[in-house]
Order: sequence, then structure tokens, then C-alpha cells
Amino acid sequence: MKADWSGFHEEHEKFVEINRAVQSAITKRLLAVTQEKRAETTSNIRRSFTPQTQQMTPLKRERWNTFVEQVAEECPSLTESELKSVSGVLAKMEVAGSKYALLHQLHSLNPDQIDDLHGILEEWTVDTAKIVLDEIRVRIKLVEELRIKTNDPKTLEVKDLQPLFEQALWIFGPEFETIHYTSNRGMTKVIQELYPSAGTKGSLNRPDFAIVPDGSVGLYSYDKFDDDGGEIGPARIVIVELKAPTVPIAHQEKEQCYKYIRELAEKGLLLGDTEVKGFVLGKTVNPIDKGEKTEMDGRVRILPMDFNTVLRRAESRLLKLHDKIQSAPFLQEHGIDEFLNEDNAGELPIVSDPTSEKSADVIIEEAVAD
Repeated sequence: MKADWSGFHEEHEKFVEINRAVQSAITKRLLAVTQEKRAETTSNIRRSFTPQTQQMTPLKRERWNTFVEQVAEECPSLTESELKSVSGVLAKMEVAGSKYALLHQLHSLNPDQIDDLHGILEEWTVDTAKIVLDEIRVRIKLVEELRIKTNDPKTLEVKDLQPLFEQALWIFGPEFETIHYTSNRGMTKVIQELYPSAGTKGSLNRPDFAIVPDGSVGLYSYDKFDDDGGEIGPARIVIVELKAPTVPIAHQEKEQCYKYIRELAEKGLLLGDTEVKGFVLGKTVNPIDKGEKTEMDGRVRILPMDFNTVLRRAESRLLKLHDKIQSAPFLQEHGIDEFLNEDNAGELPIVSDPTSEKSADVIIEEAVAD
């Protein structure tokens, strides 16, 4: 005892030995007293989950039964309703593809993290959380791929970037945050006709954008509809013009983008109120040509931008999540077979003492004698 009798010296060798023996004796007594009630509870639970257990193999069914009995023994404070919930989770894990990997992941969390996980599941369903996280993962992966390709000197053909930008229009602003922007092959064909000898082979292989002498052009449109739901032309057009790394963006490149827009207007492919945004992207932009070019009473805006600025915009649109989660460890999947092997099936880890063969009575008598 402590000198002021306020408690035990919990690290003292004798206290540790006595406490282990007392806990063991109390647990055995409690298990004996509650044995009948536990048997009734586990029997009720087994009947409740008959449809699920019928889907299991005999080995899995036996393993699940062992789990239920162990939880009933080691967690006597659980009500039948709570034990039923735990058993239901275990039954679902047996038939799930990931098996018991979730248990290992939960085991690796500290109490605060478990509380945080509970809070997340209180506010989010698993389905909605998965939708959001999948979208974030896809976008972060897309930005990372753009970063690699725009900085890799081996990326010789600008056309390799166009398919990525088709998925990344959201980078340019919230007004492009819609799945309704699609590649407009009709308009692309007009641009291809302007340069019939430039990359014809490439244009045929990738009909969604045009290969031009110094890069490539992708056109994406968002349709406008009349009162009857019929398409009447494009409400908005996005032009993504990618320049080869050796081509600095200057006044001439901005004018070239406007040339495409004029051609589309002359062929009657633009409505009187169609909004057009052209992004001329490259490795570098001449300082004096960084300004936005506007035409057609402001309905046409052409913005030059270097790849680093594009990537910074992308990261900002993702709320800098890339920097926050890039060092997060990935959870490893582990089997749970060793936890469920026959040697451990009947053990109660909290009270087992493989180093001592003394009974509780003997240890307590020795302590009193001392």
C-alpha cells in the first residue's frame, strides 16, 4: 500500500502478481454465474443470423460461433442487443471479400481515432463518403500525372496531355465543374481542316482533338436547349490549346487561338450568345503577354497560362489536399487466421498467466503472510 493508504503501488511486483490472480478468480466466478444466461443469449443470436451463417462454409461458421462465444465471455457488460450488433458485424465480415481486415485496421487506431471514426460515420454514410473520397483520389491522381508529364523532358508529344485535360476542366474554375462538357468532334474537325498536313495521322488516332503545327487543340462544349428540350447549339465552349515545350506563349499564340474561334463563328457553329473561353497552355509565357485577351463584346476570353500556374490552380481547387495527405500511410491487409487458431479459441487474454502455476488462494495467502 501507499503510505497514505490512497491506493496500491501498481508497479510493485507483489501487487502485479496478486492483481492478476484476483482478476482471474473473479472472472472465473463471473463466468460461472453468467454461464446459463450467456448460453441463452448466444443461442438466440445464432438463430437470428441463420440466413447469414448458412452462406458460410462449416469452417467459417465454426469460427463465427467461437467469436460470438468469446465476445460474450470477455465483454460481460454487453447487452444482448449490443452483442447481437457485434455478431452481425462479424457475420458480414465472414461473407465479405475483405474478411476481417477491418478489425485489424480498427485495432491499430487509438481511442481518439476511434471516436473520430464514429463521428464521421454519424455524419456520413459509407456510400457518400466513398463517393467523395473516390472523387478526391481521382483528382489528386490526375494532378500528379499532369505534374509528372509537364515536367518530364521525355514527354515529346503534347497530344499526350490533351486526354488528361479533358478530365481536368474543373481546374480552370467552378463554372466548368460539370459532366456536361463533352468533346465536340464537329468543331475539332473544323480546326483539323485548317491544318490538313499537320499531324493527320495523330488526328485520326485521336479524333477528339486536332494536331496543329506547334501543339494540339481540344474543343469541349456545353449544349444549350430550347423550351422543348431540343439542342439549339453550344451555350459554352472551352478551348484547351497546348503548346510544345519549345514554344513560349506570346501574342501570336493568343491570336492563333482566336483564329480558331473566328473560323467556328464563320461556319455558323456559334450562337449569338455563346460564351467561349480559350486556354493557351505551355511551359513558359512571355511576361508582357500574360494578360487576358477579350473579343466579341467580352463573350470570348483567351487566357495564356504556364503549366506551373495550372498545377497551382489545381492544388488550390483541391484545398491543398495533396500536401496534407501525400505522407499518409496506406493500411496493410493482414490475415486474422492466427488470431482465430484453435490454441487461442478458449483463452481469456486479460487473465491468462502462462508464467505462474499458483492458484489465487495460494498467492493471496503468501501475500498476507508477508
